[in-house]
Amino acid sequence: MDPLSTLSVVGTIVQFVDFGSKLLNSGYGLYKSSKRASAANLELECITADLQSVLSKLKNSASAAELSGPVTEEEHKSQLSFKEVCEGAAFVANELLERLETLKVKGKKFKKFQSLHKALQNLWSKEEVAGISNRLEAFKTALNTRILLSLREKIDAHSLSVSALVEHMDNRSQMIISTIVEEISVKASQHQEEQLAKFMLVLELALRRRAEEVIIQSFRYDKMTHRYEDVLEAYQKTFEWIFDDDARSQVPWHNFASWLKDDQAVYWISGKAGSGKSTLMKHIFDDNRTRVFLERWAQDKPLCQASFFFWNSGSQEQRSQTGCLKALLFQIFNQYPDLISLVLPKRWADLYSTFVHHIFLPTLPWTLRELLATFRALVRQRKIPIGIFIMIDGLDEFDGDHEELVDLFKETTTLKNVKTCLSSRPWVLFRDAFSGCASLRLQDLTYKDISLFVDGRFRSNASFRKLVLHEAESAATLVNDIVLKADGVFLWVRLVVKSLLDGLRNHDDVAILQERLALIPRELDDLYTHLLGLIDPVYLRWSSRAFQILRLSREHEHNPFGPRRNARTTAVGVLPLTLDAFYFAMNEEDTEIHLTARCAGLLEVTQTNGSSRVSRRSSVDYFHRTARDYLEKGPIWLNILQHTAQTNFSPSLSMLKAYTNMLWMEPILNSVDYFRNVLHDTRNSRLPDERLISTAFIYAYYSDKLNVFSNTQAAWLDSMDQSLGRRKFEQYWGNELPLCNVPRNAADEIPIFDSILCLAVVYQLTWHVQHKLALQPPRTPMLLAHSAPSCHPSAPR
Repeated sequence: MDPLSTLSVVGTIVQFVDFGSKLLNSGYGLYKSSKRASAANLELECITADLQSVLSKLKNSASAAELSGPVTEEEHKSQLSFKEVCEGAAFVANELLERLETLKVKGKKFKKFQSLHKALQNLWSKEEVAGISNRLEAFKTALNTRILLSLREKIDAHSLSVSALVEHMDNRSQMIISTIVEEISVKASQHQEEQLAKFMLVLELALRRRAEEVIIQSFRYDKMTHRYEDVLEAYQKTFEWIFDDDARSQVPWHNFASWLKDDQAVYWISGKAGSGKSTLMKHIFDDNRTRVFLERWAQDKPLCQASFFFWNSGSQEQRSQTGCLKALLFQIFNQYPDLISLVLPKRWADLYSTFVHHIFLPTLPWTLRELLATFRALVRQRKIPIGIFIMIDGLDEFDGDHEELVDLFKETTTLKNVKTCLSSRPWVLFRDAFSGCASLRLQDLTYKDISLFVDGRFRSNASFRKLVLHEAESAATLVNDIVLKADGVFLWVRLVVKSLLDGLRNHDDVAILQERLALIPRELDDLYTHLLGLIDPVYLRWSSRAFQILRLSREHEHNPFGPRRNARTTAVGVLPLTLDAFYFAMNEEDTEIHLTARCAGLLEVTQTNGSSRVSRRSSVDYFHRTARDYLEKGPIWLNILQHTAQTNFSPSLSMLKAYTNMLWMEPILNSVDYFRNVLHDTRNSRLPDERLISTAFIYAYYSDKLNVFSNTQAAWLDSMDQSLGRRKFEQYWGNELPLCNVPRNAADEIPIFDSILCLAVVYQLTWHVQHKLALQPPRTPMLLAHSAPSCHPSAPR
């Protein structure tokens, strides 16, 4: 026999054996079944019988509805259609039950043979039963749709009556229930009344919660918690004294643990720049002992905790009174949403009413005046007793009138239900304002904490542990000298310890380390000057480029075009400087290592949002606010610029190049991130292409002003055009633009930008547009004619 014939015979045998196996298994199942049918058929029979029962009730309900009173022609047709569907479903269900009955084993005689015979019938009838089941399923789907529609109509009718309750908010739930019950009492039974009342109560509660949630989310803004997240955690076992009940040494301070439990309203934590105020504030807010002590103050009242960390180097909201109030209100209302209808009755009622009438309107933005009124109403309300604990870090980093801010929180000193803990540098304004309040001066209390930090960092270094074995007394003296010289400034200690650890890597002995320590200045500014002087001359140009790129990025991160008249929105700034953008801008491998080694430790890569590792989306930032203040001083900054003065370096052009490369690489990098399971790091989520594009064009806008580099700029924009193509613009650029007003069509829509050239016009890349138009006919004459004059704040109008 030839191979193909053999294969055919073998295949036939395998099919036969498979069919026989299924037949025997099915027959054995029928033989053993006490109900003379297969499990699948019994299950189908049970479901179908239950459906028959439901259909019977539905037909009776439809018949009763016909007799209930006159109906419109449309309602009559709907009832007939519904009745026909019920009858059709009942017929098919009955047909299925009859077919399943024929597949059961009858009697006990010749049971084995009958079981095998019925098993064979089951196999042959499988498709027929499935077909009937599918028909029945179609009827079931139609019935479900009709029932859901009917239910929706009833819900809509009842929900209209809810709107009248907005005017009587204090007893709105009771009024809804009583009104509905009175209307239906004549027509419905007591059971129906109770069910409808429960339903309306649930509906009313859902609408309440929805209105509350919308108001809560209206306080949220981007980067609201970033400063808190970026603050360093307290080093192990440091700042534990803050929770001691016993008085600490002879230094005058008010015991913080006692203050948490007593009725004093305000506690002021002051300290030098870099003394660790923010770290202490975060430690207090996160530690559970704070809540334990506060509960003794609050007694039987529920307790609410809220915090805000001002950040002078952050966004406008991170350093403003508006951002502070929004963050506090968000946290308090999020914990106790029932306060919203009491504190904001009109806004809540308006929102509630729109939901009742199925009207969905955007929430209005908050003004500072409204936020102040809301905060004052919140802390003064007494209908819901609540103890509120507020922590505000960095009053000195507030970008506004500090007296107004101080006055706001001093108002709470007369309130028995609010406690406020504030921190700042020891400015005269704050010292005078909080002179009668409980307080402490941080640098007077951190000697042991700094000692723990220095000793812990050194002992974690293998080279230092070897020194201790041979020079234990000298090593202990070195640690003590560092602590004494620090004068309570943790930031100074971090920089000095890092410098000395670098010396240990060079195998310096204790004597040389002591010499290093003696050369380090005690004041921060002098220390920064010292550290800059340690940068190898070979790296000065590299560090200058790095400092310029970071400063440019921070300056353009928020409203990069300044105030603009007739602008609909504030311009969206550039993306924060990340490690991958910095890598492309500097065009070097090992960027993170070079950043640490070549910038005297004044720049660093930070991990945020709880991430424990460096990733490509980690932020590049100043080591501390004091480092930024020092580097950006006039004479210091001019000296930094001198190192690139004789080169063709432009930070704007470097960042344009970086974001053009990122647009090329983003899909690849996202794929790599996915396979590395970086979902644990929220900063590794995909960047929207429109943010990358707008960031690149903001840098292009500023580099366009430097006509010397226009050819290079054009090359990078051409590269971007190739990487994106027409599809990207049609997908991402719709009815919103970050820079300026452009001509709109009759529907008040911004036209779709289908090329880099269109965006170049909007962003006023004058040289680039002229260069491109010289090579081809104008593609968007209306846009060219109208958009350019209105974009820049200094342009004529």
